[in-house]
Amino acid sequence: MAEHTDGNRSIVKGDTLVTFAGWKNNDAGRQEKRTNSSTAEYLGGYSVGGKDVAYDALTGAVRTKDVNYTAQLSGQYADDYRIVDAAGAVISSKAGTGAGTTVTLNAPLTVADAGKITPRALKVKMADVSKTYDGDTSNTSATVAEITDTVNSSVIGAILGDDNVTASYLTTRYNTMMGAAPGSYHSDYGRLTGTTFTPNPNASNGTPHDVQYTNMKNAFKAEFGTYSAGNYTMDADAYGKGTINRRDLNPNDFNVVDGTGAVATATKEYDGTNVYNVPSGWSILPSGGPGTGVVAGDNVTFSLTSAGAKFTTAAKNPTANAFEATNVMYNVQAGGDPVKIRNYTLGGQKLESGSGKVYGAGTITRRTIDLALVQNTGIDKVYDGQTGLINTASKHWNAFTKTDARGNVKYAVGSKELVNDGSSFHIESNYRNSGNTANDKNVAKTAGAVVDKRYTV
Repeated sequence: MAEHTDGNRSIVKGDTLVTFAGWKNNDAGRQEKRTNSSTAEYLGGYSVGGKDVAYDALTGAVRTKDVNYTAQLSGQYADDYRIVDAAGAVISSKAGTGAGTTVTLNAPLTVADAGKITPRALKVKMADVSKTYDGDTSNTSATVAEITDTVNSSVIGAILGDDNVTASYLTTRYNTMMGAAPGSYHSDYGRLTGTTFTPNPNASNGTPHDVQYTNMKNAFKAEFGTYSAGNYTMDADAYGKGTINRRDLNPNDFNVVDGTGAVATATKEYDGTNVYNVPSGWSILPSGGPGTGVVAGDNVTFSLTSAGAKFTTAAKNPTANAFEATNVMYNVQAGGDPVKIRNYTLGGQKLESGSGKVYGAGTITRRTIDLALVQNTGIDKVYDGQTGLINTASKHWNAFTKTDARGNVKYAVGSKELVNDGSSFHIESNYRNSGNTANDKNVAKTAGAVVDKRYTV
């Protein structure tokens, strides 16, 4: 708008622009003024339009502009007065009737260098960005989310619209200039303290980075032209927020090796637990550098912890069972630069926590248990038509000595025992036929004499 306004596109009228002399007093002695609806309009010149900020061609400073003043009285009794020049000649005309009556200067009065339009201060708001840690501060994505002014005016949209200033146009221009002249137009992750920006390549770890976009002001001028861009001022650089996410390392990129350097296969006999005690001399390869997924130059190393290894299923779930154990899950600890370590996770676990895992082959062998009988002869009974043994006062044939002192089944000398996993023995004993092919309830005889029978437990 070329009209003189209050800065929010509301036209200023009245005594602040034009004052009148010659008001008359009524019979009561009071001065009878009429509504002063005079306006002012900035004129084009100095290579800009009437609505635009003008600049001195030599110094570049904002300069004054010529202004047209249109003197006017309005209201029902406005035509009680006429506007005259210094010689008393009438230079106004009446229009309208009643409350809509106006008395207006026939031609605006032009005053040279009468007023100044100052640039409006803008804020460029950038959309949030993110990337995975790569050891570099650079940001390759720039999106202008909004262009507004520093006072959050309600009419800033209309003002920018007059100059065809949009966030999307500025976004396109800035990205083009980043590609064409990265030395001058670039964006970096860092930390902003006061007015000092320090590039920072490390993971955000819960505290978003500040992101700098250099020379945004120049990109604005390049996109919208000298005249439109000249109507605004902004900081040379724009700032937004961004997140550098930790770099996740793949556990499958590591091998567990034994003391000879060969890929290790873990094994143990079933003991009811999933725990695996890592042998002395075992290690992880690679322990650092290329092949680990760590960014070149970062001092981050890897080693196995002495505890915490567990057997797992093929789906990497911990297990104590021999029939489904196929792998061992090893805990990994990181060494080196503690700042750089915090840029990584291992299989989704923060590297500095020591909870990262790598996997190697592993099996649990079945536990072998040997049993024996306390008494294996003289196990007699009177015929009762059944194949089962009959307990006596001193012997329970189907009981285990660990749970019944009179039991007849025991661990063999040197045998391993059941672990405390809820397993137990179910014992049955029966007399057998002479061929040991089936249970047999009958009395065994040879040449008419009763003889011992076979039995099974």
